[in-house]
Amino acid sequence: MSERKTSGKLIEILRSFISEARAECEHPNSQPAVQHTMLTRPFLRRILRTRGLKMHLIATGLGQEIRRFLKTDPDDGGTVTRNQLELWPARLQSLVQDIGMSRVFVPSRNEFVLLAPKSIGAEEVREAGRYLITKGEDCIRRGETLISLSDRMH
Repeated sequence: MSERKTSGKLIEILRSFISEARAECEHPNSQPAVQHTMLTRPFLRRILRTRGLKMHLIATGLGQEIRRFLKTDPDDGGTVTRNQLELWPARLQSLVQDIGMSRVFVPSRNEFVLLAPKSIGAEEVREAGRYLITKGEDCIRRGETLISLSDRMH
């Protein structure tokens, strides 16, 4: 069986477990409540007995934690440092400071890149900016649509 089919089947099984946990918990639309229910012994046993599901969950959670770490690397505090700022020409320092991030995600590299002149080029900075704008525009669009829905409900 291909990895994609295996992953799809595991996701189906996991969704089934999530549905069962939702049926058992007091707040079925609350992620923390459903998660708490799934961390009880009966669900944990079933997860551990389902071949490949434990590794799928560990990989998913680990991936999120690695992303969070890389985004806000404790070595550089997650925000632009004085030393990092000084690497930029004086005319650009206020912009870099306004960005306020020590690393930015560059989709073509599929990694967080240090916001320093020797680490990232102008096109990658533009790409990182476009990536964030696209994500932001999608959130704004949904938010405005929800507000519009609310306005029409009255």
